[in-house]
Amino acid sequence: MAVTLDVLSCANYYTAKNILQKDSWNFYEYSDSREAKSFLSDNNINLPKMNKYLSLYGENAFCLCCYDDEKQSLFVIRNDNDDYKLFIISKLIYN
Repeated sequence: MAVTLDVLSCANYYTAKNILQKDSWNFYEYSDSREAKSFLSDNNINLPKMNKYLSLYGENAFCLCCYDDEKQSLFVIRNDNDDYKLFIISKLIYN
């Protein structure tokens, strides 16, 4: 699971993002830590309840993930030394 989340969070390359977008998936990235935390809070995504998966990239990096059935979206959260990035993968369009 850790490797999959590293790939989906574009830890080292943007290949997953490019392929998903080619296949008509929407791939949203919140690279600003404050914006990512705000989005997660606004959508009641509870980070402490999620499993942490240690990243292969970054000394203290880890990833979290969850799926929202209602929004039909996968949320991948990457934390590298308390710098949060959020990636949303979905067939739906977000504003």
